[in-house]
This record gives sequence, structure tokens and C-alpha cells, in this order.
Amino acid sequence: MIYAKCIENEAPVSKRKYPLEIGKMYEVDSIDMGSYKTDILLKGFNDWDSKSWFNSVCFEFYENGKEIDIYSDERFNPYL
Repeated sequence: MIYAKCIENEAPVSKRKYPLEIGKMYEVDSIDMGSYKTDILLKGFNDWDSKSWFNSVCFEFYENGKEIDIYSDERFNPYL
């Protein structure tokens, strides 16, 4: 399982506020990495609103208790 630790609860460009607690770990449901941005869907937030995806820059990512770089990992980055 992949977990995302919230390090910011406001999207940097859109200034959209997220209902997330800074420092809390959330289980990741899906990662959608595009050429321009990467969106994260967290378990339990699928019905938060019509745009349940969160900006990836608001998180640090962990697997088995160790921090991982999703941008350098072929499992998540289709451009590698």
C-alpha cells in the first residue's frame, strides 16, 4: 500500500483548500500522473466533491514505512 503524508492542505496554483490534516497519513487509492500534473485520489475521499483528486505536491509518499519518489518510479510514472 502507498500512503500520502499531507504537507500542505491548499493547492499551490488554484489555492483550492483541501479537507486534510497536515502531518496525517492517508491511504492512496490511485495516482494519475500526466505530463503537466499529477493527481492523487485518497481512500475515503471519493465522495468529497465532484473533484476528489488532490494535487500531488501537497504530499510526501510512503510504502512500507519508507519514503518513496513517485515521480522516479516506473509503477507510477508512465513517462519513464
